[in-house]
Amino acid sequence: MSIPFSSREKALIRESCLQEVATLQTKVNRLLTYLGLPSPWMGDITSWHPYLGHILAVEMEERFIPDLVDHAYTLGLIYQFSYYIGDIDQILQLGTDKYGRSLENSFPVDLVNLDYCSGLVYKGFERIAALESLFRRQARSLLTKDIKLPYFLLFITHSCHPSAGKQKISKEYITYLTKDKALYQDHIRQNMEALTDWYFSEECSLEYRHKVFVFGKVLQFAQEAGFRVSMKTAVAYRGDNETPMIHYQFEIYPHSVGSPIPVDSRITVPYILDFPVVDVSGHDIAGSDRPRIDPA
Repeated sequence: MSIPFSSREKALIRESCLQEVATLQTKVNRLLTYLGLPSPWMGDITSWHPYLGHILAVEMEERFIPDLVDHAYTLGLIYQFSYYIGDIDQILQLGTDKYGRSLENSFPVDLVNLDYCSGLVYKGFERIAALESLFRRQARSLLTKDIKLPYFLLFITHSCHPSAGKQKISKEYITYLTKDKALYQDHIRQNMEALTDWYFSEECSLEYRHKVFVFGKVLQFAQEAGFRVSMKTAVAYRGDNETPMIHYQFEIYPHSVGSPIPVDSRITVPYILDFPVVDVSGHDIAGSDRPRIDPA
C-alpha cells in the first residue's frame, strides 16, 4: 500500500536530508528541535527521529491531529511532541496557532521543514512573508538565549505544477535580479545575458525559475536578519500522484545577529543563476547544453 504524501523519490529526498540532520546533531552534541509540516503520517519524523528532541508539528486540519499523536506515540516520541493547528505561514508571522498557543519560547529551532504540498507564491505572498518572519524569530531568540547554534537547517519543498501559484512572479524576479548585469566583466555579462534569455525561453523548466526566486528570497531575508547562507542543493522530483516538486536544502549560520548591517554571504547573482537543479540521481535536469556562467 502506498503512503500518502510520499513516493519513491520523496523517500530518497528524506534520506538526503537525514545526512544533514545527523551531521548537525553531531556538531551540537544534543538532540535537535524540529519545526515543520510532517504530514499526518510523519514520514520525515519517522526517518529522522533518532536525532530529534523537541518536535513542533504544525497541521492545518484538526481531523488529522489524532493521526499525528498516534504516530508520535508509536515512535516513542509522545513526551517530546507538541502540535499546533493552523496555517504554518500565519503561525510563523503571528507566533501563535489557531487557538492562541504560542511558539515563541520554542525558538531558536535547529531544523525547519517547510514541506508544502502546493505552490510557493500566491496572492498576498504569505509564504514568502512567513520566511522573513522565521529568520526574524530565530534572530530575536538567539539574542536572548544561551543556546549553541552553529547553524540551523532550512528545508523547503513545494509543487512545480503549472497551476500551483503565480508562475509569472518567478520571471519578474529574474528580471529584477539581473538588472545590474551591465556592471559585470564582459564574459560574465555575456554569459549572464545568454543564461537569462534561456530562463525566459520554452526550454527552461519551471523548476529552474522557481530556484532563482527561492534562493534569492532566502538570501535576502537571512542576510537582513544577520545570518549567512550556504545553499546546499535544489532537487526536482516526483511526489505523490507524480506531482512535480522541488526541494531545497540550506544551512543558515548566525553571523551578526542584532546588527543593523546586513550580512554578505558572498553569493552572487551569477552564482544563483548558474546553480544547477538536479534530479534524485544528481544529474542536471536541463542536461549539459544549457548556458553556463563559466562554461570552463
